Amino acid sequence: MRILTNKIPSLNEIPDIINRGTSTRTRALASLLYLTACRISEILKVVKQTDIIRDKADIEEELDWRIGEKNIILVKTGNKKHKRTRTKTQIINLDRPIERELWGNVDDYIDEIGEREILFPHNRDWAHKLLRKEYNIFPHLLRHFRLSHISGKYDLTEQQLVLFAGWTDGRPAKTYVHLRARDLLRKL
Repeated sequence: MRILTNKIPSLNEIPDIINRGTSTRTRALASLLYLTACRISEILKVVKQTDIIRDKADIEEELDWRIGEKNIILVKTGNKKHKRTRTKTQIINLDRPIERELWGNVDDYIDEIGEREILFPHNRDWAHKLLRKEYNIFPHLLRHFRLSHISGKYDLTEQQLVLFAGWTDGRPAKTYVHLRARDLLRKL
């Protein structure tokens, strides 16, 4: 399947696309890139197993608010765009079936690699070649797909998109809000 198109796959198509990967590592990398909407450099050589926070008490302490009954995971990633903040914390809501299915790929990979500290100790060129070979896709498109989906399906505001994506200004968020407005216009 050729993915390099102008069409953004629907939210329901994403698991089918990602699960076509031939290895656990490939599926985990694509899932983590999609779920966190991170840049490839914010995942490779950065995310360690200890950066994945699963315990409810630890999550509440990290976020400084009570999560109630939500089933979430936090992933601390690199943040290459901010000078003051070297990490950012991404929230993954496992109450949503698609997110839960994709996170299963990450869990499978963690089980496979055992005690290795860094999940993906590889460079950018390796990741680009791998994702092009497996999916015919640039890693950054997974970020674009995720931001498009969460801005439309989950109705995030511009400011929430800026925070989620780790942008230093709000101009890129306008693109996603504009896409949402264009979809609305098409439906009217």
